[in-house]
Amino acid sequence: MVHLKAIAVFALGFCVSSGVEARARLQPHQREALLRDLEKGTTGRRNQAAARLYHLQDGEANAAVLRMASHPRAEVRAAGVWALGVVRPRGAGALVLRALRDRNAKVRRAAADAAGMLRLAGAASRLGRLLADKERSVRVKAVQALSRLRDKGLPPLKRALMGKGEVQLLAVEALARIPGRGSSALLQRASRSRALEVRLLAASKLLERFNPQGSRVLARLLLHEQARWRARAARLLARDHSALGRRALTRALRDPDQQVRRAAADALARRR
Repeated sequence: MVHLKAIAVFALGFCVSSGVEARARLQPHQREALLRDLEKGTTGRRNQAAARLYHLQDGEANAAVLRMASHPRAEVRAAGVWALGVVRPRGAGALVLRALRDRNAKVRRAAADAAGMLRLAGAASRLGRLLADKERSVRVKAVQALSRLRDKGLPPLKRALMGKGEVQLLAVEALARIPGRGSSALLQRASRSRALEVRLLAASKLLERFNPQGSRVLARLLLHEQARWRARAARLLARDHSALGRRALTRALRDPDQQVRRAAADALARRR
């Protein structure tokens, strides 16, 4: 036991001394190379550079990343803002919050990414507004970031459910990634949306949580006047194992539309 403790103490001392040594080894040309990879490197080199700078926590490099995030050129600014989420120098949060309102879409997208990585709770409302951004890539990053904020992301997602079109769908996708009762309650609300795409998506996410509301919504959609919605509901019910779902699919085998009957038959076969 004493021998093992001695090894553990030695290993800890080696790791600490190695970390100090690694920081001391960062020469100016190495720092410049890492910052260059952040700005102009491939995705792989950029990720490696950011990860190394995070572990090294070199004061001069951190200051350079902060300057990049405020650079007048949008490409450099976007690279710097993204790096803030990985390198995490002091003052990163304030710059990310500001970048969420940047005029350039690349910078807003990078800021949404960084806000998610930092789990920046103060960014929730601004990320919620980005769900309606004119650039789809920004909207997608905002969804991912809000899902990382967990319960802090629920209020803006609740507001987004009252939007239109893709904003509602993106909100449902984000809610599906957040565990807990709060997100389930909002998914149930979305499953009652007038927009059928939103209703279907929310119902499918509820099924994944074994929430009976998903089964009820899809069973009702199997009675919709348009065959395409009945067929889509039948396909989704293949993932449901409730008695209600089975009865609804069995009834759909007598649907007047061949596509619906085929979808119902396939769903029942997959349930067995």
